[in-house]
Amino acid sequence: MTTNNGDTYNDISGDPFNTAEEVPCMDAVSPNQLEEVNHLKSYILNRIRRHCAKTLMGPWANPQNIDIVEVGGGLSNYLYKAQLKPEAIDSSCSVPKEVFIRVYGELLRSNMNSVILDAVLFALLSEKRLGPKLFGVFPGGRIEEFVELSIDVPPTHTAENLYGIIYHSISTTIDLQIMFARTVCSLAEALYMLTAGIFVSHFSTNFSPLVL
Repeated sequence: MTTNNGDTYNDISGDPFNTAEEVPCMDAVSPNQLEEVNHLKSYILNRIRRHCAKTLMGPWANPQNIDIVEVGGGLSNYLYKAQLKPEAIDSSCSVPKEVFIRVYGELLRSNMNSVILDAVLFALLSEKRLGPKLFGVFPGGRIEEFVELSIDVPPTHTAENLYGIIYHSISTTIDLQIMFARTVCSLAEALYMLTAGIFVSHFSTNFSPLVL
């Protein structure tokens, strides 16, 4: 039986999460257990609100001012968008009106080294302004700048033009003066993402550093 008193959540097996801080992921329950799924979803959203309130302050300090919608997710990450309710927005305050929440999935949680590497790389890229801002981290995920983009590729942009843009971006990434191990990944995958019209607005564990 799953219980939730705001600070305790037990999974189906009865094992409690370290819920004083940790945000669990949806992999913790079977998708066939609808009651458990709905219960865990509500718990996760409440946890995210509390971390946003603690990290962002200002109008965010009141969790009731925060709306959260699920963006997507999988084994690596579960993605959420948190935003202030219209009546809570204070134009005189410099805090963001919306943020991007990344909750680590089971694939990342099963390998703590991957979690640490992912967080360090994101922080370094954020510091160099080569990725979204990092607002905060919490056990089980992090709070990022929300970057809203629209993909509008002019008809004059041929595949050859796009390849040049991609190669330039990859070259810039390779030349970064950052101390981390670089591994080979498929350039064809990166090209496919761009030519398919997918603009990567967040650096993630699915887009590894490249060596040509």
